[in-house]
Amino acid sequence: MAKHSGASRPILIIIAVAVILLAFYIGVNRSLGGKMEEAAAAFTNGVPGGGDYGVGISRQLKARIDACNSMQTLAAKYEAVLQEYSALRFARNELYDLWLDGKDLHAMYEADQRLTEKFAALYDKLYPLATPKQRGEMEDIKSVMDNARREIDESPYNDYIAEFYRTVLDRFPASVLKRLCRAKPPQYFR
Repeated sequence: MAKHSGASRPILIIIAVAVILLAFYIGVNRSLGGKMEEAAAAFTNGVPGGGDYGVGISRQLKARIDACNSMQTLAAKYEAVLQEYSALRFARNELYDLWLDGKDLHAMYEADQRLTEKFAALYDKLYPLATPKQRGEMEDIKSVMDNARREIDESPYNDYIAEFYRTVLDRFPASVLKRLCRAKPPQYFR
């Protein structure tokens, strides 16, 4: 019996170390991973206490995508703006696909910049061709686009993420342990 218990001791030590390491990994993912997921959620839900009233950048992007749908509906009636219509449609679809995926905020940012350019080009070319009623609708759509753009520009999201990196992720031990997390560190929207 003494031989058998002596041989099982290293196995028990290995199992104990494995359990400790697994518990450590799970703990890191729950605490630090949870904090990273919470910070990243501010993109959709707004910055906690940040003055954006729980309306994150994601919802403002969706408002811009929807406004472009309305502009496309108006522009579809005019052959003279087909090129600008197609360019806006492409830019809108690109942003929408990235928005649905929600993984690459930098690509979303760049797509939103292109959307702004294509929207302006279509607006400028369509406005002189439109009826007075359609011009009123276009102005309403442009107002939605501009207001959402302003909200995005004034969002405290990037400052919130910078503060999160400064106070949490760039400090030891989180600076080392973040590599163990399944959660991805939050991204900037720029």
